[in-house]
Amino acid sequence: MNTLTTIVQKLWRAKLYFEQEQWSTHTYLIEVTWLLGLKLAPCLGNFLPFHLQWKTLIQQPADTQLAYYQTVLQQMARLDDPYFASIYTQADTKLKTTEQLQQLISTLSILDQIAIEELGEIYENLLQHGAQENHKCVIPPCALVDMLVILMQPQSGELVLDPFAGVGSLLIAADQYMTVMCEDDYDLVHLQTVIGMEPELHCHQLALMNCLLHQVVINETLPIIWDDCLLSEYHLPLADVILSHLLFQPIDYQLCTELIQYCMRQLKSGGRAALIVPEEVLQFQYFKAEICPELLQTRVLHTVLRLPIGIFYPYEIKACVLFFRRGEILDESTHQIYFYDLRHQQPVFGKQSHLKREHLIQFEMAFGDDPNSYSNRNTQQWHCLKPDELVDNNLNIFSCEFEETTSNASLLNMLDNAVNELEDVQRILRN
Repeated sequence: MNTLTTIVQKLWRAKLYFEQEQWSTHTYLIEVTWLLGLKLAPCLGNFLPFHLQWKTLIQQPADTQLAYYQTVLQQMARLDDPYFASIYTQADTKLKTTEQLQQLISTLSILDQIAIEELGEIYENLLQHGAQENHKCVIPPCALVDMLVILMQPQSGELVLDPFAGVGSLLIAADQYMTVMCEDDYDLVHLQTVIGMEPELHCHQLALMNCLLHQVVINETLPIIWDDCLLSEYHLPLADVILSHLLFQPIDYQLCTELIQYCMRQLKSGGRAALIVPEEVLQFQYFKAEICPELLQTRVLHTVLRLPIGIFYPYEIKACVLFFRRGEILDESTHQIYFYDLRHQQPVFGKQSHLKREHLIQFEMAFGDDPNSYSNRNTQQWHCLKPDELVDNNLNIFSCEFEETTSNASLLNMLDNAVNELEDVQRILRN
């Protein structure tokens, strides 16, 4: 019997067939997504017209099948269903031969006996594999996503926002959390709302498929909109909870800083946020001169978590999580910031060793049960600073003294390159 891990590995190995065509990881994932949408449409609640159905496609003669498929993609973008129309917006396959199409069709047959409830996990794991090879696509580890949602405790009736949603991991986890928390009350399920934006088209399409397979369905709108929150004429509503990871390669300091500011201003009174941000951005002059003072004076920055190196790909990324809230009274500001270092005394993370909940549980317990950080904390587990101490240190967020160790990032990348070279040799021998 195929385990979910085995299925993901088989789906990923199929990518090797297309490497001779110079396909990028992103290209492979989007081609799989378009075919997957056709194959699973009935399971996902869309009963397509006969000429667009999966069985009609696979029964086409070999000499016309690829041309027929391209026509299907174009017509899928015209459907009334906003989910499917968006997934196939501007769809233009990179497949060149019927043999390539049939190879992908054959690959997806491994999903024939898989329950729809398990497809979401398979798809998200496939996206995680892609993130390890596509340096422009940074996806937070599942363990970190789950922890942030658990700490922020989104409730039914609250709006959860991710203005830079990527493949939708944080919003999906928030939706699942709220579903579990109100599973005994049918009426509450329909009060939960998540919404996000993603500016890159293909990433948006991956995110929508991810949401569909995880059964995230929002009435009258898409859970993730294809748009740029900083430029859009569509104004997202103020949120009760903001969860976002502002990591992308290469790091754009100005963009990341503006997104942090956007999240600060998009919170409702009493709202709370957890943002994964590149550590380097916190030393960016514009952040220190403009954003940090606003954050300290108009919001309550209560917790900063320093994350281990090696949990994102590429491994050199140094990141932290900013936890803050907007006060319910107008003048509430930051009085004390708790710093927690999760970077040192940790195992070496990388392609072969992944972050798990067991690595995060100590911080989770130290954070406490209160998402607004009103809980009493054991100060021996933290390094605490007051805003005026940050000012004295030129607003250096990490002016507190942490035990520094030599980074393993270079070693991790060397090992990863060696593994990739061995995989290349294996492919040559197989061929």
